[in-house]
Amino acid sequence: MGFYKEDYEILDYLFENGYLKDNFSVVECGSQDLLEDRSGVAFDNASRVSAKKAYEAYKSSEYKCIDLEGYHNALKFDLGLDLKSEYGFDERFDLVTCKDTGHWVFNQNALFTNLHNMCKSNGVIVWRSPLGGGVLLRVV
Repeated sequence: MGFYKEDYEILDYLFENGYLKDNFSVVECGSQDLLEDRSGVAFDNASRVSAKKAYEAYKSSEYKCIDLEGYHNALKFDLGLDLKSEYGFDERFDLVTCKDTGHWVFNQNALFTNLHNMCKSNGVIVWRSPLGGGVLLRVV
């Protein structure tokens, strides 16, 4: 799971079109590694760090990630369970990402409910399937 050239392009698009502004908050489903630079050049394994670094370059004010393995200080939550009732997690974010991880969650209804519930009104959900590319969903 990672943060790639296309993820920079998605963030550029979101900023250029007014969907995100400085000091935005982000939660990633899956603890994403920063795998490529803006031009698509891959980092070697020893240089891998949290994608948090990329979001900080875009002036995010808050970054969290959710991953059962706990990498990058992730919240160890099962996205197939209701996050509020199971973990007391009821936070909202300007940007919610689920990139290359959602297909692993057995309870897809709970996953999409969680994505929606974590997104602020007028926030953005970025979904990427490992088989088909990215889709942006705007929550109104």
